[in-house]
Amino acid sequence: PQPGLQGAWGEASKGHSISMQGFPTPNVILVGTPRFDHYYQVRDQQIPSPFAHPYILFVGCSIPFDDTATLEIIDKEITDHPDIYGQTKVVYRPHPWRRDRVAEAPFRSENFKSVVLDPQLAKNYERGKGWIASFQPDVSYYPGLLKNAKLVVGPLTTMLMEALIFRREVVALAYDDGLHYTSPDKALKYYAHFEGLERLAGLAFSHKQAQLDKLMRQSYQRIITGENRISDINYFLYNDTRPYPQRLADFATQTLGAHHEQPSASARAVNQQQLRRAKFTLREALLDALLPANERT
Repeated sequence: PQPGLQGAWGEASKGHSISMQGFPTPNVILVGTPRFDHYYQVRDQQIPSPFAHPYILFVGCSIPFDDTATLEIIDKEITDHPDIYGQTKVVYRPHPWRRDRVAEAPFRSENFKSVVLDPQLAKNYERGKGWIASFQPDVSYYPGLLKNAKLVVGPLTTMLMEALIFRREVVALAYDDGLHYTSPDKALKYYAHFEGLERLAGLAFSHKQAQLDKLMRQSYQRIITGENRISDINYFLYNDTRPYPQRLADFATQTLGAHHEQPSASARAVNQQQLRRAKFTLREALLDALLPANERT
């Protein structure tokens, strides 16, 4: 049976619930996601940078894509334009659980002038031995990494959205790498959850490999002149003044109310006082488990 109510990350996934899963519009409630909720709380704080130098963050995706060839283009762009990038380096962060590539050259930092491997993933990368699937990165590292990046570049991955939360400009790679069927151009075309990304002011798509250097240069020049574009991503990741545990508790209360409005035969015996007590107990249990008392409303 279909649930009475369904929670959604944002308007985009709410639309999927309605069009793909058949939920009535009033039965889909925006709750956001706990995974990124903390970012909204800390993005305006001073967070120490994990690097002593300015950097562009390159984030890889899990589906096969030729990161190395793209990094070569970026490395050349930075090396050829010291007047723009100065001492900026590229921090390469491969996806922690990336799938096997067809013919990608292995990453060797000594082959690059301006690219370094993110040290959090260095131990997970064993030359000639692939990637350790059991590795679990410490997510407390992410806010400093994202907030202090000058620019974020990468194929389609959730890290791009995380960067947008921190008001970073993003260059999204959406071209065929010539090696893999699952290149991001196909992901952008066929994956429904990427629909609408073109609305985001701070995200520029590189639909051709030859566009990448120019798009990077334009974005970086906006950043150093203070004209960087900021994206409103509430359409994809809902967020309001309530912390996520509060939104979840309110959602649970609504769920109980929805079931009471159209009770099953066995539920008709539950009186109003019992229902109110059940709502209160569930809400308080969620808040006790997830939210400190001084943050509740």
